[in-house]
Amino acid sequence: MTSNAPHPPGPILCLVGVLMLAMGACAQRPTDEIAAAVQAVAEAKGGVAALYAGEDLQRLDAQIASLTASSAEQDAQLSVLRDYTAVERLAHSVTRQAHRVIAAATEQHEAARSEAIAAIEEAQEAVNDSRSLVTQLKTQRRLGLIRRQAAETDALEQSMSTAREALVKEDYPAAEARARAILAQATVLSGHMQSIAARLGGNVGTRLAQN
Repeated sequence: MTSNAPHPPGPILCLVGVLMLAMGACAQRPTDEIAAAVQAVAEAKGGVAALYAGEDLQRLDAQIASLTASSAEQDAQLSVLRDYTAVERLAHSVTRQAHRVIAAATEQHEAARSEAIAAIEEAQEAVNDSRSLVTQLKTQRRLGLIRRQAAETDALEQSMSTAREALVKEDYPAAEARARAILAQATVLSGHMQSIAARLGGNVGTRLAQN
């Protein structure tokens, strides 16, 4: 005796199976895209962007954390329910942002190098002016009146080495800052020695006084 119970048509079962396999095949973890994003952020953090783009790097770190969490959330789903579309989109976005940060920081780094070199040259000229005044006052036998200024000039000349060391290490912001500080100190120092010479009726001059 044949049962009258309904049976699912064979073609429908095959179709359901194919759809399930297709869904599982499409939901693949975007491993390469995630790795590219992580690597791009690591390159940004290990380069000159660390000097100029601290806030951008923090945002990128936060996005990597979000990317990792989103990927893990999908990993925990049943295979037929996984959807890595948003994960892949975020990975591409993070990679692009990291590359932009690197490019902008590199451009800023080159500009900072030029500014640091100019600042060091200007500071060196100011220190040379100070040294010239010391030499002139020594010649006029007034060293006793400017011993402190002579010692400060020696110290400024030594400080110039720290600015140059920062330049060699490509820490251009530090090099420029140090050079600007030396310039300010040397200018004040030269002014003091000019005042001493003027009170004593001396005739000393520097490039700064002539400009």
